[in-house]
Order: sequence, then structure tokens, then C-alpha cells
Amino acid sequence: MLALGIGTACVVAAVLLLLTGYTAAGIGAAIAGAAFDLLFVKALRDERAAGRR
Repeated sequence: MLALGIGTACVVAAVLLLLTGYTAAGIGAAIAGAAFDLLFVKALRDERAAGRR
């Protein structure tokens, strides 16, 4: 669940950075947010797969 929270915070930060003109930092934060969200999805899939065994 921590990865989801960090991913959401990164996406919010990315939007704020892009709105204030910090384009490179906004893009970096968006990429980091997407990476954390993907980690959350992977962990969720692994947990569900372990439950089916």
C-alpha cells in the first residue's frame, strides 16, 4: 500500500511542478509516480496469485 501512496504523491507533485513551470522536474516526478504505481500493481498480482495456490 505504501507504493500506491508514494505513487499518488508523485503524480500530484508532478502536476504541481508542471503547472509552476518546472517541466523537467514534473516529468521526472510523473515517471517516478508511474514506477511506484506499477510496483503496487505487481505486488497486488503476486498476492492474488499466492492466494490461488
